[in-house]
Amino acid sequence: MEVKCICKKCGKEFIDKNCPSRRKKTCSFECYRSICESFLIHGKGKKSPSYRSGTTCDSYGYIKILDWSSPMANSQGYVPEHRWIMSKKIGRPLTKDEIVHHIDGNHKNNNPKNLIIMTEFEHKHHHGLGRKMPDRWKNKHALKK
Repeated sequence: MEVKCICKKCGKEFIDKNCPSRRKKTCSFECYRSICESFLIHGKGKKSPSYRSGTTCDSYGYIKILDWSSPMANSQGYVPEHRWIMSKKIGRPLTKDEIVHHIDGNHKNNNPKNLIIMTEFEHKHHHGLGRKMPDRWKNKHALKK
């Protein structure tokens, strides 16, 4: 069945002979290619049709922000917000050995006053997963009951 269509790129009218489920959106391969190239050039970040504000929440309750320029970003460009905030506060990216601890235990409270950098050893001891918590952490960061 022939149908008159209008090209999404140049606006020219053309006839499409495909069935309704396979309708063409462009009049020529050149128009189709220019749309594809435009998407490839402008398809990331805020210009992407699927862009959603640049923040997300993972399955553990941590807020992640989109920052392609960060060396701490994952393969999708997201960085856990608490790590991003602490890296800005200390002026360098965090290493994989540095853990950012939420003092009040609320994963969504990323106020810099609520965050502290610990080693994995210190963090395990703080949560009672080791033998004894080091004295320098006892009074500073005792969990409130």
